[in-house]
Amino acid sequence: MKMTNEDMRQSIEALATAQETGKLGYAIARNLRKLRDEAKEYLDMRDKLLQKYGTPTKEPGRVLLTSEASKKIEDELAEVKDLESDVDIFTVSEDIFIGGNLKSNQMAVLLWMVTASEKETKKG
Repeated sequence: MKMTNEDMRQSIEALATAQETGKLGYAIARNLRKLRDEAKEYLDMRDKLLQKYGTPTKEPGRVLLTSEASKKIEDELAEVKDLESDVDIFTVSEDIFIGGNLKSNQMAVLLWMVTASEKETKKG
């Protein structure tokens, strides 16, 4: 599946906070690993810019950004954020996806993991 660097970053954030088991948990863990590997350079570049322009907080790994700092980061990433990679993803049926405990914002970002349910596939 083709995904942009920025789509991969957003998906990684959604996958990293999911706490699932079974087939959905397996799919999440596998896709998280694949996306982290594929987006490594982009994520490293973004992290360096966050450290460069952000103000560290007491929370490890967190920085505060002014609107000016955010704009600088956005400008510097503009050239690479929409570059696409072909990622070998693991999909699950709609039934398994909906049957999990994902939050609605996670589900919205992770729809690319869903294939038609077996019932729908047989109808088609």
